[in-house]
Amino acid sequence: MINKGLALHFLERYTDAISCYDLILKQRPESTTTLYFKASSLIKDKNIQSGLDVLRKAVKLNPSLR
Repeated sequence: MINKGLALHFLERYTDAISCYDLILKQRPESTTTLYFKASSLIKDKNIQSGLDVLRKAVKLNPSLR
């Protein structure tokens, strides 16, 4: 599923990519990799604040991401 999200992101289908990441996060809410990719899609889709919030959550879960 993460590969599908990445493919959609690179096709600039950010909303669809975010939906894929949300499905993953329902199963694995602490997946910092998925949170990072979701944040990237949110930011590219002009949802800057939401993207930053998701990035903060990822860093909170894994401080080595700083």
